[in-house]
Amino acid sequence: MVVELASGRADAFSGRLLSVSDGLDLLLKNEKEIERGKLFSLRVRTLGGGSSALAAIRAAGECARPSEVCIERTIDAPPDKVFRAWIDPEAVKKWFVHQATVHWTRNPEIDSKADGHFSWSVVSDDNDQEEFVFHGTYREVEPGKKLAFTWEWQTLPIEGVDGPGKTLATIEFLRQGDSTK
Repeated sequence: MVVELASGRADAFSGRLLSVSDGLDLLLKNEKEIERGKLFSLRVRTLGGGSSALAAIRAAGECARPSEVCIERTIDAPPDKVFRAWIDPEAVKKWFVHQATVHWTRNPEIDSKADGHFSWSVVSDDNDQEEFVFHGTYREVEPGKKLAFTWEWQTLPIEGVDGPGKTLATIEFLRQGDSTK
């Protein structure tokens, strides 16, 4: 395999993590799927800095799979305040339904510790039968630094999202002066 890689036959896989047990012919046959899914690649995190264009390219490249979404925002508030917006029930009530045509059917219940749970539900203002219940479990809780949790639902008011689902959300709160990234 080393000789085949050195021949240039598999230059499309430059920077990918390959094993001698991977069949090169099979890899070449699936080259587009490997590129599209960013398969056989590692995510390398670096210190901040550099140009904003380069940072944007790096952030896009750090998404390992199409099913992974990376969102980066800067909020004009310190990390501890932004963190509280995710774990304080009254704060969640203010931002979660922002301008949505829904109302709360059950106030948010939040036990923000590792293995703690959260749960809340809203119902459509237009159709009382459309109730959306969200719940999950906290996996990591580092006040003002990091919050990782499962996010589960039975239905969502989003076109193309049918039925129940579960995702893992990880939020990192990085201080940038008086703001949080």
